[in-house]
Amino acid sequence: MLQSRVVVAMADGVEIRQVTDKLRKGGYLVVSQVRQAKEVLRVAFQIHPDVIILDNNLPDYSGLGIMQVLDEQRVAPVVLVADNPEQVIIRVRSSWVSGYVIRPYEEWELYLAIEVAMANYDKLNEVEQENIKLKKMLEARKVIEKAKGLLMEYRGLTEQAAFHYLQKLSMDQSRSLAKVAKDIIKWFENQC
Repeated sequence: MLQSRVVVAMADGVEIRQVTDKLRKGGYLVVSQVRQAKEVLRVAFQIHPDVIILDNNLPDYSGLGIMQVLDEQRVAPVVLVADNPEQVIIRVRSSWVSGYVIRPYEEWELYLAIEVAMANYDKLNEVEQENIKLKKMLEARKVIEKAKGLLMEYRGLTEQAAFHYLQKLSMDQSRSLAKVAKDIIKWFENQC
């Protein structure tokens, strides 16, 4: 079984060691320990860890700037370590937090937060990929409908005949229906 690769980003060196020990005891592989926000970003983009444990009190940007960049770039899920629930609420409202623990916390709470964060992150990525796929399908459908409409209007074809015409062109040219439809639209635009 592969160990999950973790970056530990804490303001306090003692806490970094404590968290690292807990993670190693739990079977996680700590790939980097950092104490500054810029280092978190550098390491995250170089290593692409499975999860980042991020101290809410980290100097430079107070953690907020880091989380926004990590969220925008979808580098890794973030488990926020905070002193109180209000800090978590503030962060959740401004960027994506995959998981969190409130100090003081038990080892099992940290492990649970990590596993939930990684699972949520994977699900989010799946939903985003599905959303991209659906947007492409919708866009292709719009192009095909427009091409069908032009064929119906200017060639006097029925809807079914226009669609079969596009299908035949697609098969004959070994190209997608959407690409053939785009060419049909361009051709009609150039003729008018």
